[in-house]
Amino acid sequence: MIQTQQYQTDASEYAEVTSVQHPLVKAQGFSNINPGEMVVFEDQSLGQILSFSANEIKLMVFSKTPVRVGLKLYRTKKQLSFPISPNIFGSVFSPMGDLLMTSRKKLSTAALIYNEIYQEPASITQRRRVNRQLITGFSITDLLLPLGEGQRELLIGDRKSGKSAFAKNLAVKQALLGNKVVYAMVAKKTSDIREAHEFFIKQGVVDSVVIVATTPKDSISAIVITPFSAMTIAEYVVSQGENVLLVIDDLTSQAEFYREISLLAKKFPGRDSYPGDIFFTQAQLLERAGTYAHPTDPKKVISLTCLPVVRTVNSDLTDFVASNLISITDGHLLFEPRLFNQGFRPAINTSLSVTRVGKQTQSPLQRDINLRITSFLTSYQKTRNLTHLGSEISEQSQKILQKGEFLTDFFSQSNGIPLNIQIILLAMIWLDWFERSHKNVITTCKFELNKNYGKKDVQVTLDQIIENSKSLKDLLATVEKNKPFLLGLCQV
Repeated sequence: MIQTQQYQTDASEYAEVTSVQHPLVKAQGFSNINPGEMVVFEDQSLGQILSFSANEIKLMVFSKTPVRVGLKLYRTKKQLSFPISPNIFGSVFSPMGDLLMTSRKKLSTAALIYNEIYQEPASITQRRRVNRQLITGFSITDLLLPLGEGQRELLIGDRKSGKSAFAKNLAVKQALLGNKVVYAMVAKKTSDIREAHEFFIKQGVVDSVVIVATTPKDSISAIVITPFSAMTIAEYVVSQGENVLLVIDDLTSQAEFYREISLLAKKFPGRDSYPGDIFFTQAQLLERAGTYAHPTDPKKVISLTCLPVVRTVNSDLTDFVASNLISITDGHLLFEPRLFNQGFRPAINTSLSVTRVGKQTQSPLQRDINLRITSFLTSYQKTRNLTHLGSEISEQSQKILQKGEFLTDFFSQSNGIPLNIQIILLAMIWLDWFERSHKNVITTCKFELNKNYGKKDVQVTLDQIIENSKSLKDLLATVEKNKPFLLGLCQV
């Protein structure tokens, strides 16, 4: 889609390659050049200026194969851009704009616009307060660790702890709610990219999702710019007056490849050999997310929510890249292999996870629930730890353990359900309606409530219960009055 044709060159302004350490190239010859400017080589390869001095220019090349010494390169006087069109969704692109996969029969290129991938974050005057909740469909985040539209929330954890699965399911939920999704896959296997694309097709939301992807076989330069190309698409969506969710999976790989280029370019290495500007680079990227004034209606707001993913080893939050990103973002969700292996989905450690702006988007009822449930789960964990010591369990402790087990089952879910269903079911558990039942009853009740919620009269009734409840006490009283009706919906 984007090749050298968008970059017009001047044959009179050229330089020659003097040395090659692929993907880094050194050249001499330009009398004038701009930082970040694109160049075109004689073999039609693309390159970008990294740095320059009076005697030498350093560039990174986007081709998979090295260029040769002596090759001429020409100025374009343009910055690196990504081609965007209204029908870009439903497809998979490289960060340079080349089409990799598509669910569309025909992809028109007639209305292409080229947006530069490196942009300054919006000023404070353009931003608005985060005040709308991002519905994930997962009880543990919607009730205990809420996210806001326009928030930058880090998904952090070891390999195989469910970060990507959580992000993809959240993306589906947002697409079903009518929002757009941009999904960046940095240095992923081709099979993983194809699987993600097929997953969105299967869920029926592929026309609301665009994937920007690279594999480890791609040029290091292309891998490094993948998140920036994805962010550029997301900003385009916002400019069209639509909300967008951006997932970057993952920034650890991007940082590692950026370090490789920096070492080749002789940048001074700091901690773990990362260059000093790695923090600035990733901060500048993530600062482009947020909540903004609507482009056409000043009374409305529009959001670009960003979920960067970072990989850890043994859940080490002090890792250099991880700790940098924790300080940049508005909170983090910690995914633990221990919880994942126990069958808990999503495997989020609630005590070590943080959401800094999400709670301000909750209603008074939700905040009350959040406070009470968080406090109870702390007591449950302490009581559970005491049982491991062989202590005698009082009747009060037994009730705490039983309710805690039901809540643990409630918060463990692999598929999203509406927020109001989550609140109603939570109230039923809190009222001890299932204390003499097997905990699998929670899964059954969750499924049946969700199914019956599709009936208009049921939905209106349940929504009315939530709307009329200003606190957990009000909710419990109303739910108790409707006990026969609610248990009938659960078929318990």
